[in-house]
This record gives sequence, C-alpha cells and structure tokens, in this order.
Amino acid sequence: ISLDSNQWKGVISKCTKLKSLSFEFCSDISDQTFQNCKANLEKLVIRDTQNTLGTFLKNVNFHNLRKLSMIGIPIKENAVIEGLSLLKDLQQLSLNRCFISDNFVSRVLPMLPNLKELSLCCLNIQTKCLEPIADLKQLEILRLHMNSGVTNYLIEKICKNCSNLT
Repeated sequence: ISLDSNQWKGVISKCTKLKSLSFEFCSDISDQTFQNCKANLEKLVIRDTQNTLGTFLKNVNFHNLRKLSMIGIPIKENAVIEGLSLLKDLQQLSLNRCFISDNFVSRVLPMLPNLKELSLCCLNIQTKCLEPIADLKQLEILRLHMNSGVTNYLIEKICKNCSNLT
C-alpha cells in the first residue's frame, strides 16, 4: 500500500484491533505517523525508514507490545530508552544495523528482564556493554552476528547464565 505519513496516521488511529504492523523501506514514515495511535499492537517492525528515530515509543501507549524490531534506523537514544522502560512485557527486541552507542546497549538491557529473543547484529558495541545479556534469564534466542564486541569470554558468560538458550 502506498500511503504518505498523514494517511498512515489516520489508518493507525482508526484500526483499534490492529495487532501487527510492519513498515519496511517506507520513506514517508516518521515518528509523527504514530501520533494518536489507537491500535492495540503486539508486534511492530520498522525497517530502513530514515525519518523514524524511535521517539514515538515514549509518546504512544504500546502497553501490549511484545515484539519490537527497529532495523537500520537512526535511533534517538534517550527517547528510545525512555520508551523501552515502559515496555515491561516486551519479549522480542531487534536493533540490527541501528546507529546506537555502547552506553545505549548497557542501559537498555537491564530494563528488559523478560526478553526471550534479542537481536543485536551488525553493530560495533564493546564486549563490556554486551555483558548484561548474561543477566537475561528468560532469553531463548540470541543473535549477535557481525558484532565486533562478541568474544569467547562473552559467549561463555552468556552460555553459563542463560540456560534457556536454544
């Protein structure tokens, strides 16, 4: 469907039963698209949309959101951290190819103890900032490929502490 940001805003505000939404390579999508969102989303995918910074997370009530993928977007870190802190029941998080700092990762992971799936691929994050992964006791699936901070030490620590990994 080809809609501009304002048209999507209207769709999202009226479709209250919408459970899953995916925007991939949509140049017209921005954080303002999610204003007045009434959808009861459980899954949201935003991929390669350069006008979306993730600031909508702190302004929109996504209390039922369980799966969040923000892939290849220039995240505004403080706003996303604030938004993620409200998603206590988030079970899946993907931040592949996002422009994020070491500090962002080390602050976000401890806030999401219920994560079952985590994907932090194609990032340049230091090993010490990835260490909080080992504290995610519910973790079942972990993707860290093409990440410069992955070391044998980190893998051993994660394997030792995350007994649910498959």
